[in-house]
Amino acid sequence: MEIQSTPAITVLFALPDEARAFCKTEVSKSVRVHISGVGAKKTQKAVETLFPHPSEQALLLIVGFAGGLSGSLPVGSLIVAESVVNPLALHKELKSDSLLLAQAEAVQLTGVTKVQGKLVTVPNVLTTVAEKKVCAQNTGAIAVDMETFAGVQAAQARGVRCLAVRVITDGVDDTLPLDFNALSNAQGEPDRGKIVAHILLRPWKIPALIRLGTRSAKAANHLAQFLEV
Repeated sequence: MEIQSTPAITVLFALPDEARAFCKTEVSKSVRVHISGVGAKKTQKAVETLFPHPSEQALLLIVGFAGGLSGSLPVGSLIVAESVVNPLALHKELKSDSLLLAQAEAVQLTGVTKVQGKLVTVPNVLTTVAEKKVCAQNTGAIAVDMETFAGVQAAQARGVRCLAVRVITDGVDDTLPLDFNALSNAQGEPDRGKIVAHILLRPWKIPALIRLGTRSAKAANHLAQFLEV
């Protein structure tokens, strides 16, 4: 997406599917929306491109889907990250901007669970219940993604105030219907050709994939509601 000039708020998604519901709304001229692509490296590069110079006036929201690591969080729950960790970075913990946290806490959405807690960023999609439970036990995080730590770290290095908000698409007790790590292209993005070929050979997975799509659409709508407030 085109990068606008000197916006007050930047909203950074990893994938178009995460942004689709929000982009259907009338986005203020003071807001720019950018799609980074999947993974830490792409997120870091996006933040460095979006904020080439230090800026204490700019605000960055890193938003998108996440996997749940807590059994108390239903699908569609909004996770406002108080902090984010990365097991590959010696468990360094990055704290979110306190003012943005307070503003996010004040947002009330009818019928949507919203909690604050720790987020963890990992290099691969956690596809099984066992992987999620080990990650939760080792990190104390309530949700997991693949981009936030890199984005927050790059933003803080530039003095940009930053907050991550994620929405749960699959719970800690849900095994994903596909191994998306094996069905990605060389850039780390979901490869639709590989996914279609995989499903054609395994049609019994179609119902679970449809359920995941429905959950993702619900999650995207909840995220859009939050961003519109």
